[in-house]
Amino acid sequence: MSGRYPGLSPDLEIDEREDHVPDLWPELSMARADGRALRGKEPREVIGEVPKGLVRDRGRHWLTVWLRLTDDDANAVLMVLTACRIWRFATEGVHCGKSAAGRWALERDPSLVAVEQALSERLGAPHTPFDRDEIRRVLVTVLEKV
Repeated sequence: MSGRYPGLSPDLEIDEREDHVPDLWPELSMARADGRALRGKEPREVIGEVPKGLVRDRGRHWLTVWLRLTDDDANAVLMVLTACRIWRFATEGVHCGKSAAGRWALERDPSLVAVEQALSERLGAPHTPFDRDEIRRVLVTVLEKV
């Protein structure tokens, strides 16, 4: 069953159950930490605590996948800045946006050229191709920290 309001209250939307939702733990963790209820109880009251290890494990998974995709220039900004988000969560248990995570990572390691480039592009700088070795360096750095 899928779709909006299938015969139940007009306030509910029902989707089929997903057998495999690859980012379930990080998404639940973020929703619990920073979500807002538009109606009813706050997310922290209805979403149980998500073990940090499950969130870190998912981050490690993506980092290892991305190590095989360092030539994917079209997704370099996403990979690099999401890696920074993974690093910050693993270090401080804090979820944050991509730009904030990139700035946080640069405070810890200003030599991460790909992070600086990704932040510049998010602020509207013209795209220049990423150096795949620099992307790799970010991913390896974060894997070592996570």
